Amino acid sequence: MHRTVCHKFNFVDPETGIHTQHVESWNNKLKCKIKIFRGLDEDKRENLLKESMWLDYHKERSFEEILNLFIINK
Repeated sequence: MHRTVCHKFNFVDPETGIHTQHVESWNNKLKCKIKIFRGLDEDKRENLLKESMWLDYHKERSFEEILNLFIINK
């Protein structure tokens, strides 16, 4: 579900608690990673985004999830 916040009135929606800090933080992390590589072409950017999203989603158990990928693919 996509929600929005009108920053003219609030930075955090008082009814839903929705804010943009997570998105802005993600954008900054990705820009820093791209700078490390001194730029990436479009295909590699998409892969970097997918990898970053996967690692963030599995951050509590990323090592175990990576092992599961290797076990399942054998």
